[in-house]
Amino acid sequence: MSRFAKITFNHLKEAIQSVCQNRADHVYQPDVDFTRNRKLTMPVVIESVIKFGAESLNNELFRLWNNHTETPTPSAFVQARSKLKVSAFKEVFHRFNQTLDNIKTFKGYRLLAHDGSDLPLPQNVTDHDNHYKDEKATGYNMVHLNFLYDLLNKQFLDVDIQKSRQSDERASLIQMAKTIKTNIPSIFIADRGYPSYNVFAHLQELQHKYVIRCKDLNDRDFVRKSDVPDTDEYDTIVSLKIARSRIKAYTEDPSFRFLAYTSKFDFLERGSKNYYELTLRVVRFKLSENTYQCLITNLDESFTSNDLKELYHLRWGIETALCDLKHAVNLEYLHTKGSHQTYQEIYGRLIMYNFTMRLVSNVKIPKKDRKWDYQVNLKVAFKLCRAYLMNHSIDIMKLIESRILPIRKGRRYKRTKSRTGFVGFNYR
Repeated sequence: MSRFAKITFNHLKEAIQSVCQNRADHVYQPDVDFTRNRKLTMPVVIESVIKFGAESLNNELFRLWNNHTETPTPSAFVQARSKLKVSAFKEVFHRFNQTLDNIKTFKGYRLLAHDGSDLPLPQNVTDHDNHYKDEKATGYNMVHLNFLYDLLNKQFLDVDIQKSRQSDERASLIQMAKTIKTNIPSIFIADRGYPSYNVFAHLQELQHKYVIRCKDLNDRDFVRKSDVPDTDEYDTIVSLKIARSRIKAYTEDPSFRFLAYTSKFDFLERGSKNYYELTLRVVRFKLSENTYQCLITNLDESFTSNDLKELYHLRWGIETALCDLKHAVNLEYLHTKGSHQTYQEIYGRLIMYNFTMRLVSNVKIPKKDRKWDYQVNLKVAFKLCRAYLMNHSIDIMKLIESRILPIRKGRRYKRTKSRTGFVGFNYR
């Protein structure tokens, strides 16, 4: 297992070195930046941002340089990282993702979940696209992050950083779907808020499969009660025709759905008299005595209702991943107030998460005669992996294996929603 850790570590080092070899593409002043032999070289700066935790910038630098007298000052580090474009970290992130092998699938499909989350930013009243007013005079700022997450392999595949007031999770899903290669077929899984004709049509054209939850049907939805059997549970095919013009022949056909003038649908121009055909499979099943769930998919009948229920259940993996990313990997603890340096740290945390989860996924917890099954303590695992990136001679797999937690099934906690303020560790 230690050999696997070394291979994964080498993959990350190679990704960083490959980006640094193309230095001119990722710095602001190619003739000047990182051309001199200095302590803070381009690879060192990139690696340092990836290893950042939840301490002040000064403390982070002392930790990374092992309290050496040659530890660079926060001022020097900030000046060095300001030379780097976000593209350097983005390229390392994608190059490292390409090294993933032995990809886990569900019936031959890779399971990809899409979801969004807000990230608090430093308060800035002049940043109108990200600033909100509240009961306090200063208000608050945040940016919207959209993620594409591999549920079975526990890897973030992409991130789309949007201005909060202009965020569009559906558009982000469509854009990310266009970048996914079809050599391994994928199933996109999403929650309520994603169902739309435009999303379904794009995924259909891209030959991707999807499972998307929708609100329970009523007579005003794009799929109506009249389109499905009059039963509590059903699994039926609904054929629709999407149009913009209300031609008489169209209005007399109950299978037509008409778009509002402002509705976004990329396959019909405004004023067009054509229509677009869309075939949906609508599945409704019972969760509890008075609770039902409705899913829309384009998977064929080889995927039973129980399969679809399992697929949507797996979607919760992105929710727990985002929680770990924010709190265990410390995404909410930033060491800057500059926007492009904030984006550097977003990619740095994603790389740290993916690196750790690759190691965690290969840890084998020995089975013993005990009351509970056990899992890795992820919060500790992330700290151990930061230490491993600084000193890769330690037996990281044994250390991760030694810190485990019991899995207590059936536990439920009330989900609370609260806005967390910005936590900054800039040195000034």
